[in-house]
Amino acid sequence: MSPDGLGMQGATSVSPDGASFLYSQRTDRGNYDLMIRGLSDNTTTPFRTSEASETDARFSPDGKLVAFVTDETGRNEVVIAAFPSGAATPVSTAGGTTPRWSANGRELLYVAADGELMAVPVRPVRRRRSGTP
Repeated sequence: MSPDGLGMQGATSVSPDGASFLYSQRTDRGNYDLMIRGLSDNTTTPFRTSEASETDARFSPDGKLVAFVTDETGRNEVVIAAFPSGAATPVSTAGGTTPRWSANGRELLYVAADGELMAVPVRPVRRRRSGTP
């Protein structure tokens, strides 16, 4: 790691099948992107890259979704996206951090901007949606 923190990395979640893990990597723009590292072939591929920071990614128990935090709106918000690639769906509505899945993957917990612990149902439908916190 360089003295200015560029390239700094932090692993956040291993896939349920143990084939890969997600990590945040600091970019030369000063933000963080989400990367996927394959454990069997040592390959690295981007999961989320943008001008915003994406951090604290967590695989769902079935490995089909990833919850993470983005500051794309100007404040930290929790979103979910299909794995390995898919459009992000907002979960938090007034700021949020620290997403964690319930054991069965039917709820996503996070900490709201006011410090309250929130639980959001995640319903499996044709296009996954999240419920209201």
